[in-house]
Amino acid sequence: MCATTAVMAAVGTGCTASARVATGLAPRCALGSSLTWVSPRPLATRQLRVRLEVLDEVNDAWRHEGGHRLDQALAAWNEIGIPVRMLRAAKGDSATVRVVVMRRLPLDRNDPIAAYRAGVTHLTFDAVGAIVGAQILVAEQTPRGESYSSADQVATLLHELGHALGLPHSTNPYAVMSSRTVVSSITATDVSLARSVYAGHVCRPGAAVTAARDE
Repeated sequence: MCATTAVMAAVGTGCTASARVATGLAPRCALGSSLTWVSPRPLATRQLRVRLEVLDEVNDAWRHEGGHRLDQALAAWNEIGIPVRMLRAAKGDSATVRVVVMRRLPLDRNDPIAAYRAGVTHLTFDAVGAIVGAQILVAEQTPRGESYSSADQVATLLHELGHALGLPHSTNPYAVMSSRTVVSSITATDVSLARSVYAGHVCRPGAAVTAARDE
C-alpha cells in the first residue's frame, strides 16, 4: 500500500517507490526522515513484543507453522546489530507489533502493481519520528486470488518486519528490503541499511501527532 495515510505510514512489497534513505546515509532526527524505535535509556536495547494473528480464512499451514516462521524471522533480524530486539508475545501479553496473516489484500484497480501486493506495514510514530506501534499484514494470495508459495510468504514476513523496524526500501534488487523482493533471507545490504538507519539516532519520544509519510 504505497500511499500516504494520516497518522499511519504504509509501506509494502510490490511498491514502485525506491528507497529515499540510501545505504550508508545516517538518518536525520526529523519527521519525514527514517523512523526508528527509541530505547528508553541510552545504550539500552529496545525490546518489542510481536503478536501473530492468523485469520480463520487462512490455510491451516499458518496455524501449524506460523509460530515457527515468525520465530525464525525475528531471530534473523535480531542478529543484525541494531539496538532493537523483537520477541514473540506470549499469550495474554501486550504487543507493540501485530502480524496479521490474511487470505489476500484488497485489489486496487487503479494501481496495476497492487495486483501482486503480498504485504503491507502500517507504522504509528510520534512528532520526532519515534515509532510507537506497527501492524503488519501478510497475504497468502495475490489480491486476484493466485496463491503465493510458502517461501514467498515467509520472505514477505521478513520484508515487512524490516519495515516495522523503520527500514525503507532498498535500491538493491537482491536485498530482502527491495520493493520487489526476490531473496528469502537478510543480506549484507539489508544489514548495512538497518545499521545506517539506527546510527547516531538521537530523537526522543514526544507527543504523537497526525502526520503523513509516503514510502
